[in-house]
Amino acid sequence: WGKKSVAIDLATLEGKQQVQRLAAESDIVIASFKPGDAEKLGVAYAQLKENHPSLIYGQITGYGGHNPRVGYDAVLQAETGFMDLNGEKDGPPTKMPVALIDVLAAHHLKEGILLALLKRERTGEGSLVEVSLVQAALSSLVNQASNWLVGGQLPARQGSAHPNI
Repeated sequence: WGKKSVAIDLATLEGKQQVQRLAAESDIVIASFKPGDAEKLGVAYAQLKENHPSLIYGQITGYGGHNPRVGYDAVLQAETGFMDLNGEKDGPPTKMPVALIDVLAAHHLKEGILLALLKRERTGEGSLVEVSLVQAALSSLVNQASNWLVGGQLPARQGSAHPNI
């Protein structure tokens, strides 16, 4: 596929310059830093778009751009209720057998990047696309969250049964 891997030391001026050169010839940059780290390293959207105003920059965080916590899939599964909803009715909360929250956030990022590509096609402007693991997880609770918000029905483990069918 013509892909190459490179290791760059962002703590060095040479590394920062190399990233600037790569970003200047790229369509999309995808990053996953704690809030503030990309700026410290010189690889944040605002810093890279100076030389490439049509750059699309996808940023994934754990808890959003203003929360310094690092996000881990299993922790997010627990914090957002996925583990509490998963498993048999009388059994313990159970972790999903895949890194579900990571996958959900990646899909959110993909959708945002597709919209940013459409915007760039129409306007020539780049975009910053930000998603967080917690936002992806909470928005993906769909019917369980709706049942609680609309009807006050507390979600519960029920094996493979669906709460609305």
